[in-house]
Amino acid sequence: MGSPNKEVDFKFIFHCLPGVSLLLSPDSPDFTIVDATDKLLLSTHTERKNIIGKKLFDVFPGNPNDEKATGVINLKYSLEQVIASGMPDIMQIQRYDIENRNGVFEEHYWEPLNTPVIDEQGIIKYIIHTSENVTEKVTNEKKAKTREENFDYYFNHSFAPFAILTGKNFVFTFASSMLSTICPYALMVVTGVFNS
Repeated sequence: MGSPNKEVDFKFIFHCLPGVSLLLSPDSPDFTIVDATDKLLLSTHTERKNIIGKKLFDVFPGNPNDEKATGVINLKYSLEQVIASGMPDIMQIQRYDIENRNGVFEEHYWEPLNTPVIDEQGIIKYIIHTSENVTEKVTNEKKAKTREENFDYYFNHSFAPFAILTGKNFVFTFASSMLSTICPYALMVVTGVFNS
């Protein structure tokens, strides 16, 4: 075990933190990048030497191919809120695409938190920007919703009369439009007009 009097290397510790984090200067509107965790560099295909001292939105611009992109505007607003209030700001899930090593923007979703680092005089010295990458979660939710919508559409527009029955008592849980047309009883069961 190391000596308790040994100076702690906080820079090294910051680099090794498990989060996707940036240490930013509160110099709005530049928000100059002071440092970054190793995990952020890995997640964003960047190198520390190429981003330190650069303006945040020069290093991480919005996706120029997405006219509806709001990631930059929303992040700027959140960082401004931190400066104005001196309090952390938890953002809702944001789409903020990241440029890969080939210069192509890839769809990414993040859950960001911006936290001020305040000195003893109450002055904000830095802002820690931390984001959890929730791309896989959001993508899976979107796929599930699409599958559900496709299921409803194709089954409801099918020309074949059919139903989905569940459980050991074969309870109606779904009846196609065609089946409901030729057998209204099935629709009444599914919609709860009366029990099977």
